[in-house]
Amino acid sequence: MIKTSLLKFYFITFILSISLYSVGNTENEFPLDQAITYGKLENGFTYYIRENQTPKDKVSIKLIIKAGSIMEDENQLGLAHLLEHMAFNGSKNFPKRKIDEYMSSIGLNIGSHYNASVGFLKTNYVYEIPTNNDDDVEVALKILTDISKNLSLEPEAFERERKIVEEEWRTDIGGSKNYINEFHKVMFKNSRFNERKPIGTLDIIQNFEYQDAIDYYKKWYRPQLMGLFVIGDIKVDKIEKLIKDNFGTLENLEELQIPDYKIPDYLENQFFVYQDDTIKSLSFSMFEKNDFKKTNSFKNYRDAIVSYLTEAIFIRRIDELIEKNNQRFINAYVTDFEISDLDEFRIAAVTLKEDEILPGIEDFLTIIEQIKRFGFLNSELELAKKKHLEYLKRNLTENETRSSDSFIDEYQRHFLFDEMISGSAKEVEYTSEILPSITVDDLKNYFNNYIKAENQIISIKAPDYIKSLPNRDEIDQLIDKVSQKDIKSYQFTFKEAELIKEELKGSKIIKRKKFPKSNVHQIILNNGAKILLKQTDFKKDEINLSAFSSGGYSTASFEKLDSAKYT
Repeated sequence: MIKTSLLKFYFITFILSISLYSVGNTENEFPLDQAITYGKLENGFTYYIRENQTPKDKVSIKLIIKAGSIMEDENQLGLAHLLEHMAFNGSKNFPKRKIDEYMSSIGLNIGSHYNASVGFLKTNYVYEIPTNNDDDVEVALKILTDISKNLSLEPEAFERERKIVEEEWRTDIGGSKNYINEFHKVMFKNSRFNERKPIGTLDIIQNFEYQDAIDYYKKWYRPQLMGLFVIGDIKVDKIEKLIKDNFGTLENLEELQIPDYKIPDYLENQFFVYQDDTIKSLSFSMFEKNDFKKTNSFKNYRDAIVSYLTEAIFIRRIDELIEKNNQRFINAYVTDFEISDLDEFRIAAVTLKEDEILPGIEDFLTIIEQIKRFGFLNSELELAKKKHLEYLKRNLTENETRSSDSFIDEYQRHFLFDEMISGSAKEVEYTSEILPSITVDDLKNYFNNYIKAENQIISIKAPDYIKSLPNRDEIDQLIDKVSQKDIKSYQFTFKEAELIKEELKGSKIIKRKKFPKSNVHQIILNNGAKILLKQTDFKKDEINLSAFSSGGYSTASFEKLDSAKYT
């Protein structure tokens, strides 16, 4: 499905640590990719299997349990996380530290090759296992089966992990996490998310009864909440049999009551300002909470494409305006991200110059108001459509060399969100059919509902040395001012043109060198340039180029330092 662009990534990585999942099983209109072997056992255990040769002689295995800190009772805060630690402290068939010992015996290290994590709404167990020996894959599946139902949960292990988790709790405070924690208090106001951070509370960690953790384990580690992904250099039929033999014995012991984790609407719009010495840039953001929309129907898939095109055109406009040096801010973007299968946030954000805070916000709001009034141009839309389809077709050509981990990243969204996983070929087919029907009116309607003056958080984040930041009244006045401004429509004409018009003179080769172990060829030119060449078959129809020279933003003047850092 449509993925988050790299430009958005720097802001939302901390949000996505939240962990997500879907309880419901609404009907999905899309067929599954024929390369997937998918099944659901009688006990509700779900699995996805695919043979894939990248990397060769390895298999990626991931067990997801749709249970995290949100499911904890008041006496269990932090115990979902502690249980994930306990998974490596002994089970029925792998007592004491036998899991670590076995993994070490086949050359694997915790963290690098096998690991676990807990979020608000899910728990992950992730393995990368060599497939040279079939027994190793079988043992890995037996370990995950034991984690699912046969953990020893012994007192001495609880005490050992209690101390480790307590130390992790202490490292969870301070630094950039202060901002995350404070922002979450606003974002998750009056919701269960605000009361149940995965790290828990120090009081519970120090004083919990063993039975409290055992109760959580017995209640939430159940097959109907589990999804297993096995992607790699494997024999599918053999893996499917092992899954049925191992995980088919799991039982759902009691009726399940999922707690309410929807974030309530804000009674009034929120205003959030944060400063400390860990913040390195100045930003203004507007968040709007909405109901999450699953991409499990053609209508919703079309809406997702409209969203993608809107964001792509907005970012291209920003890039052009910045290139023309017409704006009093550094960069800006719009995007959206999900919190769960119930809630998502849309965001419009701008990185500001320290000496032009209000003017930068005004320029940013003016661009948003311009789009709300006039929408986008047909020429912009057609270019964005073309680029999006080219991107999907490029993904299709690279399917054969795609990594197993990337397939798991995609397939888990089907398990968690019931999202389409019909495969790259079908995605190209569906998108090709849908794109001609999308108009600039569709994008304008979407954008006009993008950042509304309700259910909203306005956030300002700044370094601690900035003494004067806008208050809420000033921002409200600025929003009102922009809404009444006389704004002209945007002008854009796309022209096919050569990137470099003048003839390149080039330079004479003065030295060649080959590095046999890496198959890299080095060429040194008379002008001092050094070129490294390597032929690969990682991606079809693609050549990657990168270049650098000494210097960097350390050579920029103080007045241009901020701009240089974000160039």
